[in-house]
Amino acid sequence: MKKIFISIPWFHPAFKAGGPVQSIANMVAELSEGYRFYIFCGNTDLHGLPINITVTNEWVRYNAYTQVWYAGRSERSQHLTAQVEQLKPDCLYIIGLFDWHFNLVPLFFAQAARKILSVRGMLHPGALGEKALKKKVFFKAMQWLGFQKKCSFH
Repeated sequence: MKKIFISIPWFHPAFKAGGPVQSIANMVAELSEGYRFYIFCGNTDLHGLPINITVTNEWVRYNAYTQVWYAGRSERSQHLTAQVEQLKPDCLYIIGLFDWHFNLVPLFFAQAARKILSVRGMLHPGALGEKALKKKVFFKAMQWLGFQKKCSFH
């Protein structure tokens, strides 16, 4: 059984982030045989809006082979790295690029046999045009740190 740890800022019942939330929900609904999914996400929707959950900072059953950790605002990075270390996943699937807790911490500080970085639409020229200078500096720093050697891209 392969263990897949997914780090994403938002997940069901959050929905305002759109495509990434739904595509991960579809993936864990369709891939069951031979996989065990662990989704680490925030306990809010886009823009910090509350979502309808009752448990935070522990694993909650989503379906027969998927568990979700709805991380509260405090100690997100520590919880993420501790859970990756404890679970020892075969793959760490990181959804997004610019979020400190859900993208950069798992990319640089979490240990997994394989890391996949899914940048989604974040490299689209329109997205890169927003806060362009900040993103250029970010990409130069990432290149200097050699992050492209630390993962595969989706």
